[in-house]
Amino acid sequence: MPLFLVGCPRSGTTWLQIVLGGHDKIATVRETHLFDRYLYDIYARYDREAQNPGKDGLRVLFNSEAFDALCRGFSDRVLERIARTKPEATVVLEKTASQIWVAMRMARLYPEAYFLHIVRDPRAVVASMLAYAREDWANEPGLDAARAAEIWRDAVTIGHREMATLGDRQIELRYEDMQADPNGSLTLIWQRLGLTPMPYDPERYSIDALKKQAQSGTPDQPTWENRKNFFRRGTVDGWYDELSPDQIVTIESICGELMTELGYERVL
Repeated sequence: MPLFLVGCPRSGTTWLQIVLGGHDKIATVRETHLFDRYLYDIYARYDREAQNPGKDGLRVLFNSEAFDALCRGFSDRVLERIARTKPEATVVLEKTASQIWVAMRMARLYPEAYFLHIVRDPRAVVASMLAYAREDWANEPGLDAARAAEIWRDAVTIGHREMATLGDRQIELRYEDMQADPNGSLTLIWQRLGLTPMPYDPERYSIDALKKQAQSGTPDQPTWENRKNFFRRGTVDGWYDELSPDQIVTIESICGELMTELGYERVL
């Protein structure tokens, strides 16, 4: 069974993936970018052919339904390779946060799949994005609070509103709830996937524990991380100390409507 974990970047997707990947029935590896890079480029070229007055390209051979089947064949092979990393697994978890922007295409390709959307307070996400952008391994030139807030708003609009049309195939949880009561938050996931509950182990899965585990294991595992400060504090309210009042006003003005829907109160 495929399970796709998506969310606005810096929302705790890696943390949640590592927790879920600890279950003996869930196989997962590091981000593959299968749908938002590899297949995205293929679909972009196919879509451009519709605007081409000539008849070159794959559209002469494949209509849209057949092209979807062709691309699913490719992605099936990738998911099968992930499954091989844990032969006893019944769920294949693919986590690439940024695939939230192509989640509805993924849902079309995999009508049997579940989609897990984790959402986090936009002020915490923006603070993390801005800190991320300052790292020498990042590639986020010119990122400011307004642009980061727009990224959150656009991603969460898909995850919270558009993906809601998937009905029971969509599972949504808040990062803050997961921090406060991990076992309670995970209950819905275990139930929806038909898995025996696995207790949350803070000695293994807390942010501090993950920092200590960095570069342990093999590079295909989600816990392996060689980027300095990739795992930050992971706190719920750390953004209070990191953002200026002007930045908070900017974020709340851009994200306010969704913040209200998701239960995040404005402070300014």
